[in-house]
Amino acid sequence: MRIVVPTFCAILLACGTRDVKEAATQLPRADGIAGRPADSSGAQPQFRIPHIEAHLIFKDGQLSDDIIGPHPWVLWNTIIGEGDATDRQTGVHHPSEATLVRVVVSGPPNRTLADAKVKLVVIGLGPSDTVIDVALPSLDSAGSPSGQHMRKVTLPGMGRGPSTIVMEGALTQFDSTGTQLVPFRLDGTGCERIGLTAHLIGDRVLDSLHAEIPFECGE
Repeated sequence: MRIVVPTFCAILLACGTRDVKEAATQLPRADGIAGRPADSSGAQPQFRIPHIEAHLIFKDGQLSDDIIGPHPWVLWNTIIGEGDATDRQTGVHHPSEATLVRVVVSGPPNRTLADAKVKLVVIGLGPSDTVIDVALPSLDSAGSPSGQHMRKVTLPGMGRGPSTIVMEGALTQFDSTGTQLVPFRLDGTGCERIGLTAHLIGDRVLDSLHAEIPFECGE
């Protein structure tokens, strides 16, 4: 198991707007972990997303190494500390039910991209919600039943497909290396394959990158 202890004392997590809806299609099962649309122009954008990191948040508060990338983890039953969440030397299990996603953004050193933000679209973090029509009794001015009216009611987690959640995080000034990390915390991870699509947005979409985290659970 690969564990890295954070050198910072606190992480400012981006607040997410939970726009939950039923996804039109299931997540692809391809083995490719990350990718971006092909750019035939050959031009390199000034501001871009070179990578999406993801780290398991263990119950003891430590973070794993990046589970996305050239050496992706075996993410089998991580909720009970199995797969690569087990220390191979000691056999100690490190359960995890949350993931820290950090979108890596690059740009000119010491520059600020005004009003810029990162939008992270997360697909598969649990089942989607569903909306049904419910007939409710109507009352007259005296409080007596006078027919029915229809009302839409949302049933959380009762949809047929994976949920889609949209989260946003603001950019700050780039440091001297021209890099910054925009963090997002995902709770309830560990059993369902998750798709991540990050969009860097200024006055338009400046860059996008997709990655997947192939969580699985079973006996």
